[in-house]
Amino acid sequence: MKILKYIPLFLAAVGVLSSCDKHEIEFPMTNVNEMTQVQLHYFVPVSTATANNIYKIELGDQVYVQPNNASIMSTNNGQPSGSVGLFYTVKETNPVLRYYLGPEQKLAYERKLNLIPGRKQNVIVYDFDKDPLIIDTGYSSNNITFDVTPTYETDSIGYVRFYNLLYETPGVPYQGKIQYQAHYRSRWLNNDWTEWENVGEPVAFGECTSWSSVKIDQPHGADYGRINVYYRILDENGDELQVMGQNGKYSNYSDYWQLQAGRRYQHFFRGYRSDATIRAGVSQWTQL
Repeated sequence: MKILKYIPLFLAAVGVLSSCDKHEIEFPMTNVNEMTQVQLHYFVPVSTATANNIYKIELGDQVYVQPNNASIMSTNNGQPSGSVGLFYTVKETNPVLRYYLGPEQKLAYERKLNLIPGRKQNVIVYDFDKDPLIIDTGYSSNNITFDVTPTYETDSIGYVRFYNLLYETPGVPYQGKIQYQAHYRSRWLNNDWTEWENVGEPVAFGECTSWSSVKIDQPHGADYGRINVYYRILDENGDELQVMGQNGKYSNYSDYWQLQAGRRYQHFFRGYRSDATIRAGVSQWTQL
């Protein structure tokens, strides 16, 4: 009787094993390493307002919207956001990009892109009536086109890439090349300022620098390699670039951003140099 009682259990176990042999467990996924990947940016010099936010993006056959008809991208920003190192994958190399403004989703921008197959690229919309800037990030799954700093310095170096999108006035790009520079207070120099160092090379409107290393103090205590780095800009004559403030008066441009060792930051210089409303300034985007 005991033997008969265990026979059904044995048969059930054999059935389970047989079913496992017939049905392989698969994990369907798409390898994006060989696909073209893009980050989309929006630096058209317009006022900060709900009506100027992007509420829908179309990239080829892909549509990106937010639930409850919320904006998906504000002025001087980009997508995909929410984390570092995110990209949209694109099946075709010449997709049409469309931006729709405001809750009414009014078509404001439509251009066919000319992308480099298999590369990571930044697509920068800076004028609703012109083709976007398409700039290779300098890295992909297969190769890296920028210089790599020796590993023994990675605990005290961050990287910055500067983009010149500065207009003088509406419709008039700033003339001449500008030089981005950085320095910070060093605890190894008794909290004194370091010398100003160039961040990349001088760039004209629509250009960006190469990836430039910014060396900072090594990690100390709880800062984990983060430090405030201060920036200024020199004009084509070597003088500090002056921009108009909210009061309508000009002053030397200056700003600071936190830099963490090992990170790569993009600094987009946008807006109008001679305007008190849509003022010149830098928007930081963490690339890696």
